[in-house]
Amino acid sequence: MVRLREEIADVEAQQDRATVARLAKAGVRIAPVTVDSRAQLMKLDMREARGDAKRRGILVTRGVLEALKRDPPRRTVTGNFRVH
Repeated sequence: MVRLREEIADVEAQQDRATVARLAKAGVRIAPVTVDSRAQLMKLDMREARGDAKRRGILVTRGVLEALKRDPPRRTVTGNFRVH
């Protein structure tokens, strides 16, 4: 299973390099993509919920949306992308 995942990752890397090469040949420069796929712990202050599950859900949703808003806009083929 691990070997299969490594082979898939190799094929995807080859495809990415080929795409970047074709874009460069066409005069399009793109920044290298680096992705950290490790899960990150998000600490949220739940004292405000005071044990209320509904309020806790609202606080978690608010925290996630605020984190998404702090993300920088991303450049895409069709323009800029920002979390709505």
